[in-house]
Amino acid sequence: MKIPEHWIYRTFQTPEWLQFPLTTIDGQPFFILHPGERNWDNGPDFRNVLVEVAGVRYRGDVECHIHWRDWFAHGHHQDLRYQNVIAHMVWEAADDIPEELRQRFFHVVLSRQLRIPFQEWYARMQQLDAENASPLFSVSARCTKAYVQELAWQRWNNRMERYRVWVRKKGFAHTFLISIAEVLGYSKNKFPMRQLMWEITPGQWQQHIPRLHWSPLVLWGYLVYRAGLLPSLQHLPPRVKHRLEALFIAFSQRGIVPILQVTDWNFSRLRPVNHPFLRLAILANWLYQYSPSQLFQSVLAMAMERLPMHQWIGHMRQFFCQPLPAYFIPVLQGVVRFQRLKEVKLGEVRFRQLMVNSILPILMLWAKERHEFGFQQYLESCYEQFPSCEDGEWVKKFQNLVSDIRLKKALKNSALLQQGMFEWLARQEGSYHLRLI
Repeated sequence: MKIPEHWIYRTFQTPEWLQFPLTTIDGQPFFILHPGERNWDNGPDFRNVLVEVAGVRYRGDVECHIHWRDWFAHGHHQDLRYQNVIAHMVWEAADDIPEELRQRFFHVVLSRQLRIPFQEWYARMQQLDAENASPLFSVSARCTKAYVQELAWQRWNNRMERYRVWVRKKGFAHTFLISIAEVLGYSKNKFPMRQLMWEITPGQWQQHIPRLHWSPLVLWGYLVYRAGLLPSLQHLPPRVKHRLEALFIAFSQRGIVPILQVTDWNFSRLRPVNHPFLRLAILANWLYQYSPSQLFQSVLAMAMERLPMHQWIGHMRQFFCQPLPAYFIPVLQGVVRFQRLKEVKLGEVRFRQLMVNSILPILMLWAKERHEFGFQQYLESCYEQFPSCEDGEWVKKFQNLVSDIRLKKALKNSALLQQGMFEWLARQEGSYHLRLI
């Protein structure tokens, strides 16, 4: 039975639900002398925890996961913020944990050490989720379907106004690059991704890289260089290693300097596909297929055909979700050290978010400024009918926060209503602390 990760946090903080003492996977008694403080920022889940194992006291951090593999999947093994972790609380069995990780810190499987029956524990978790949601959202009664639709259109207009400011400074082609980079940055790295593309004008690409030398790999090398993310090349094939080394030296000799520093980027709790190296590779592949100055025009031309929405989305998916060339995968495996990468491409949820948050509002802004009224109606219709662009976890959170039955049912399949819910949450007092604890 799948459970959300925040239930592990809550269980760790409620010792009366657990056996005393706990036992590590090696059979050692594990005493929690002080549970520390919950960390609401990036980094380990609990700070300054005091435990005792085999008569020795340890003070440090505690990280919680459903499965031990999440330690690697979230990139913690490469993140210095996690160097003081002393214990790993997991829910699923950890019998196959590799020896290297086993030796790094203690592991405790909480699902095996409940003091109360599992069904009772499960019911309490569900009840607490409901109780924690209700006081924060006492105004949910006014959150009807019609009201959320109204908020969605306000969010749409606000986003267009934001892009309008950018267009006045940068033009449509450059603004489009900035916006898609921001969406690619996920929640963790949208600011450095946006800043990176803000500083690189479409004309600089051909100025800094001769067009005959363009390839997805070369464009990726340019992006990571300007991003201040010079990768370690020691694990790359010699031919690729030498090519990138020569590329970075050439940039330096020509006076091309990084825009950002590695400290501008966030690597905490990132799934492999959200790692900046991989996101920049996806962006580089798009820019290779269509030059930076022509990417917006290509997207605009596809939209101007005014195909039925599902056909248009299909064409856009075919372009934006194409996998990277096969030769690129060993390169990314070498620099990111995620050996399980088989292919890298934009996922379906992120693609739909790209459509709703970037492509649709920028196209609408273009249509408004050129008084293309028929095209405006087409784009409005697409926004109104666009399918879900959020994952199941977010949809369930939305549904738990409203009492309107029609809205609950419609939220599952409507990007419009989901955008309205985000706008509604942003207007509630304390909405930015929407962590179900």
